[in-house]
Amino acid sequence: MKAKTLMLVSFLSLLLASCNEFSESEEKVIKSGRLRNEAIASEFYDAFIDYWNNTINEEVEKTGESISDQITEKLSNSYMFFGDNIISDMYANEHEKRIKILERIAEEFQNSYQKTTELLKSQIGENGLAATANSLNTTLKYIEESNTEWMYGDEESFSTKLAYIIAQSKHGLVPDDYLINNGHNFENATWGVYYTNDVNSDSNDNCIYITLKLMQNWLKNKQQKDVSVVYCVPYEDSLNSYVVGYSNHRSFLITFLRNQEDICRFEWQEMVYETSYVGDSLLD
Repeated sequence: MKAKTLMLVSFLSLLLASCNEFSESEEKVIKSGRLRNEAIASEFYDAFIDYWNNTINEEVEKTGESISDQITEKLSNSYMFFGDNIISDMYANEHEKRIKILERIAEEFQNSYQKTTELLKSQIGENGLAATANSLNTTLKYIEESNTEWMYGDEESFSTKLAYIIAQSKHGLVPDDYLINNGHNFENATWGVYYTNDVNSDSNDNCIYITLKLMQNWLKNKQQKDVSVVYCVPYEDSLNSYVVGYSNHRSFLITFLRNQEDICRFEWQEMVYETSYVGDSLLD
């Protein structure tokens, strides 16, 4: 009787195991692994691209137009005062140089901002939120201490990849002291001031530094909030594909490549978040 009971328990255990939709490693990918990382990475990317489009770009353009108008007025006054001669031509050349600096700084900042946002998105997806935050914290500490060691690490390290994007070969990244010694958030960032100072110093140091500080704050705040699965449903008639939604309103189609039992392989693509799926989950 005892032997029969043991056989029955074993049979039920196998039956229950065979009914599980996901293996342990597959479930980990969804709940706390790569797919969850990608959900956070997607939220990060959208937040900073929207911030550029809705705030930074407008302030930089407005400030650029104001500085350009001032330069044009000074040039007009120089011709009125000196007339059309070699002195006024010298003034004209200087003003033209400043206009070019104005345009170049704006373009370089936009490129750096875009590439830095993409780098952080990639790092969050591959390494997770905490590891990415730690890497950025360490790099910013070096920058704030005027230590250029962060620029010359392993080529595949986060700091070296960042250096390729933002560091000027002459001096690395040297923001103004008053920026280092003051707190920064989305609400109090004065992009017109940072941009003006960068134009005057012919660098992007201040704008880029504030960008990194805001990203640092975002990562820190995000670690204090839980991002969890809110739905996980089969995709159409597929036996290996699922639509997964997270509490930060990100959704993915994930397909597990179940041709090797000892290796968890998968592919994914971002989908539109569906509120109607919330609460429907194949996960425990």
